[in-house]
Amino acid sequence: MDVHLIDGTYELFRHFYAVPGAQDVNGREIGAVRAVLRSVLSMIEQGATHVGVATDHVVESFRNDLYAGYKTSAGVPQALLSQFPALEEALDAMGVVVWPISGGARRYRRRISRHTWLGRKSRRRNLISLSAP
Repeated sequence: MDVHLIDGTYELFRHFYAVPGAQDVNGREIGAVRAVLRSVLSMIEQGATHVGVATDHVVESFRNDLYAGYKTSAGVPQALLSQFPALEEALDAMGVVVWPISGGARRYRRRISRHTWLGRKSRRRNLISLSAP
């Protein structure tokens, strides 16, 4: 079993600033989405048997009390923010498990971010290998 749990928010930000922009037929920015999808497809082609991607948007958690600007959309370009739904829809269409964490995962007593979510998922499932692109 080759399992990959991916921090989708990190990957989307990383690719947004690393690759040239591209627009779809409606003029929406999708350059980062295309790059993340290429990375995920590469993992699958190289033998990944299970792939899960967690994303979070504006999150309210205990971390907001520690740092006022934590996970707000202040200063984040709209061209980047608008790619989150497109990424999640495209990954879902590929059959990749997507965990969109909006407002923190409310299932737990304290709201949590994607980092904590991925850690808990990996522990619960006793996953053998964890990696990112």
